[in-house]
Amino acid sequence: MTEAGEILFQSYLEIFGSLDKADKALAAVRGLERGVVNLGMVLTFGGKTLTIGDQILPLIYDNFRQAQPGIEVRVHVDEDQHLLDGLSRRELDLALLLGLGADEQTGLVFEALTPIYLVLVGPLGHRLAGVPPAHFAELAHERLILGNHSTYLRKVLDRMASEAGISLSVALEVSNFDARLEGALRGVGITIVSTLAAASEITSGKLSLLHVQGFPIRMECFVVHQPTQLTPGAQALKDHLLRSRGVLQEISVASGTVLTTPDSGF
Repeated sequence: MTEAGEILFQSYLEIFGSLDKADKALAAVRGLERGVVNLGMVLTFGGKTLTIGDQILPLIYDNFRQAQPGIEVRVHVDEDQHLLDGLSRRELDLALLLGLGADEQTGLVFEALTPIYLVLVGPLGHRLAGVPPAHFAELAHERLILGNHSTYLRKVLDRMASEAGISLSVALEVSNFDARLEGALRGVGITIVSTLAAASEITSGKLSLLHVQGFPIRMECFVVHQPTQLTPGAQALKDHLLRSRGVLQEISVASGTVLTTPDSGF
């Protein structure tokens, strides 16, 4: 792990130590029974390289598990719409969704958790790695590795391309973010990852941070659930996540400062 990564990781441990104490105190009062919570996570959070799914969620869950040892959390990773459907069918208790907002058509409750910052990365020495940032239209000359059209991020990118009057050239369309990052490492194309994932890859000299207008892209991560009363276990997990909100926001921004430049947007 790089020095910057070690500092960031140690900050995670110190911050979540205080959350652990608070949860243990609340658990002593509540005394929740055993139960199962089905938690859905958008594909952005799945895989070994990405944001909450790898670097933050385990720390949150460890504190929750110690405070509520009788509650089992089962994680289901899928695409946005599938998770929304699962919530509507009550197959999921909670879901972490990226970039969506309250939608009257779904009838679900969206509670903001933390911003996620997404950046462009590519091979070392890439022409867009310099400053100042290039115009977004320069992406018309690049091969991109993206998710399918149904993902929220892809919809955002397509809208940005339309506003810039260009078409994006997709070299590889794949839902798995690990595969996208691997494609960028192998020079297949450039891709978009979170700052949490990019920090280690860039500071270790494996990839370049690309400077293009419109990046980083800020998206919100929401805790989503039915408007009806949650099970005691689901309510406890939701409360724990929302109590972690301020800490998560600090960590998300801190990961961006590792990559900061005068024009980086952080």
